Amino acid sequence: MHKFNLKLIKYLCLLLFLNSCAYFNTFYNTENIYKRAEDLRRKSEEKEDLLYLKEYQKALEKAEKLIREYPESRFVLDATFIKAKSLFYLGELNQSRIIFSDIISNDKRQLKDESLYWLSLIKWKNLQPVIAIKELEELFILTTDKDLKSRIALSLGEIYISINNYSKAYDFLNRGIDLTSDRLIKEKIYFSIANSSFEKGDYDVSLSNYQNFLSLSSKKSKIYESNLRIIEIFRRSKKFDMASIKVKELLLDENFDDIKANLELELIKIEIDRNKISYAIDNLDRIGQEYRGDLIAAEANFMLSNIYLMQEYQDFEKAKFFLNEIISQEVQSEFKYFAERNKYNLTKLIKYSNEIDRGVKVDKNLFRTGEILSFRLNKEDAGKYYFKKIIDYHNEGNYYLRSLFSMYLLEDVAIERNKYKSIILTDFSNSDFAKYIIDKEGLIVVHHSSEALKKAELVMKEKYSSSISLYKDVLKVDNSNESSKVAAYFLGQYYDYEISEIDSAKYYYDFLVNKYPFSQQAIIAKKRLEAMDVK
Repeated sequence: MHKFNLKLIKYLCLLLFLNSCAYFNTFYNTENIYKRAEDLRRKSEEKEDLLYLKEYQKALEKAEKLIREYPESRFVLDATFIKAKSLFYLGELNQSRIIFSDIISNDKRQLKDESLYWLSLIKWKNLQPVIAIKELEELFILTTDKDLKSRIALSLGEIYISINNYSKAYDFLNRGIDLTSDRLIKEKIYFSIANSSFEKGDYDVSLSNYQNFLSLSSKKSKIYESNLRIIEIFRRSKKFDMASIKVKELLLDENFDDIKANLELELIKIEIDRNKISYAIDNLDRIGQEYRGDLIAAEANFMLSNIYLMQEYQDFEKAKFFLNEIISQEVQSEFKYFAERNKYNLTKLIKYSNEIDRGVKVDKNLFRTGEILSFRLNKEDAGKYYFKKIIDYHNEGNYYLRSLFSMYLLEDVAIERNKYKSIILTDFSNSDFAKYIIDKEGLIVVHHSSEALKKAELVMKEKYSSSISLYKDVLKVDNSNESSKVAAYFLGQYYDYEISEIDSAKYYYDFLVNKYPFSQQAIIAKKRLEAMDVK
């Protein structure tokens, strides 16, 4: 009997051991799959793939299996936590929220702070950043877990960046750096601060953080990106010698052979900023040919096209040629998009240039050229040249006032801008351009046309027939602005429908069709004129 009991006890112990091994192995596998998912997610920031989602799905399934088959296991809580986190990354935020809330309500102290952290992140993802910030800042103060503190600081930095509060963001991100010993987290923080500060033009902060990132990182693609950004920061800060030295150092380092073309292009950009355009033209053409079919060649050709839009080197045919070079190659990029969009504008510029040379509609073609260069191709200096030509040599034509207004919009120098403003307000005081300036700058200046229209509209509400003479006064003040268009339309409608004076109605409808052919009022007027002719 004693032997039998002893064997039974041994057998039961063996069963318990094997059972505990089974659920330990299940949890061990679950944990490893989750860690692999985390690792893939971090790496995906470089590769831009979503392979990690499959691993989170596997971790979720394994965790559910453990919870279902071994409900009394000591690993159930940890498996439940992995399940909730996996659901978060899989975008199942509501299910994730329920599980984290349940962990807190069951008073599982060991995971309470962690669960509160994840619940706050869910609120952020659900577009509640203010609530998430409040909760995370409170948790940051209360928790004693140093690792959790560092993750809270990182998350607060990211949330503050998402709402454009950069001072708060940098404060928490830097706290995260001080709290963590995890090199990967430090890398992420340095890189995040560097990128966001670069985007908003805070180059000193950006430079410092790129350099800190480089002192830690072994990620080749981000090392390349950081070095190129450092060169760009030097160039934008007009530290051309420092930028040039940095490029040449990297060109001599075989570790940077993969971005040799990018470095050569950066060197050309430095020389362009130094106004060495001839050097740039020769070398951009070389890069365009040497790396034909690559993204770098597309950028080189785009830069060449832009150079030939500059006033000193202007050649619309060459500018179009280099756009065609981009379009003819298979590589898809923002440069190809802009090339396809701008090709139409270049075709127009060539046409206008040829007509100017032949003396055809010179002021009109000068204005159209300036308009395309300034407002469609962002070549303001080149565009201003054409507007100034109209102002200097074609001040009796229809495009004089429009050129004055264009210069008012484009001119950065206050004295020059005020010169054009003064001419518009003095010589064209009742124009729509004058009204725009008055309204934009809040000037205490009477715009007679719009004032006359206001008066007519007020009288019209009280005594319809008495307003007719006032609407006519609007046209007498100036018949070439928005107010005159509104007045003419009212008068046409009045003579057409109210008192049936067809000749008078036709007069105002004709005025609209001829003066404002593309306006909504002119479209209606044209239809009425056609109907009148049929009758």
